Amino acid sequence: FWGFQWHPEKVSFEYGTIEGTDDPINPNLVHSADATYMAFKMADKFVQLARKSSHVYTDFERWPLVWNYPMVSGSQFEQFFVTDELIAKCNHSDNVLAAKPLLRGGGKLFDNVTVLSE
Repeated sequence: FWGFQWHPEKVSFEYGTIEGTDDPINPNLVHSADATYMAFKMADKFVQLARKSSHVYTDFERWPLVWNYPMVSGSQFEQFFVTDELIAKCNHSDNVLAAKPLLRGGGKLFDNVTVLSE
């Protein structure tokens, strides 16, 4: 089991400014060579350990493919996939399309999100 108290991938992938300004989205995010190298080494170690797993899926239909769900975008770099379990938590129908009003800010769980694909 792995856990982090921060997001090591941010130094390599999160660049940009607040819309309409020259202000960085996260002014405290360090993009130095050392920070990028540390993120790389952590990812490399994680992949090395993951490759030791003997787990395999034998039934293709049961693969947990995240791309089977609509992707939703929130503020800045936030993206997530709308699963049936997430919809159930929102007290909506098990039909993904029924969650659209909720995902567009009409519900309690999400504020400021838009559906990117269905």
